[in-house]
Amino acid sequence: MLNCSFNGPHFDADKVFQPWLSQNPKPTFYSVFNYTPSDISRVLGMPFPVVNREHILSSMTISITEAMLDVILDFQPNSTLDIGSWTEIVYLHNTNKDKNTAYAFPDIAFDIVPGISWKNPDYDPYARQMSEKFLGKLIDAAAPTKSIVGAYINHIDPYLRDWQTMYYRNNWDRLRDVQTKWDPTWYFRFPRGIPPRK
Repeated sequence: MLNCSFNGPHFDADKVFQPWLSQNPKPTFYSVFNYTPSDISRVLGMPFPVVNREHILSSMTISITEAMLDVILDFQPNSTLDIGSWTEIVYLHNTNKDKNTAYAFPDIAFDIVPGISWKNPDYDPYARQMSEKFLGKLIDAAAPTKSIVGAYINHIDPYLRDWQTMYYRNNWDRLRDVQTKWDPTWYFRFPRGIPPRK
């Protein structure tokens, strides 16, 4: 499922997908549609926001090449383990960007946000592996043009048994020590921030 959000002219995003959609023979396995949250709920038969366990990726990119598009459109769910996949492409039009902010990726045009959804906690490692494999393929596809300027895996998800490792790898304990030293009261709180030790 491809969910696209646009904050600029629609034709700019259409240009990205048109070469793929006009191939001969035309692709038949996928249909590209601008899904809204209510559309996603209807198609999946689930309420929104989805109550499943989720693993979110994010790739900040200057442009989407044909090789990257092939990877995005081949993001397959794992039906054997009942692990679903979806992709959101957020289009960021230049005229709507605030040039006065210290945003880390001022030159990006798209945020590619693939996600994995599942219910069974036993599938956590498989979902993580699926996410990492997809992101690796996407980065490899972007390498020749250096289109991806930043990428990360997973927002904090308290439903995951070990989200700290998924998000911060093996740096969690060290970063908590730093946080405890410099901000022991957690004054500078951030949704994906690190709490100090008590």
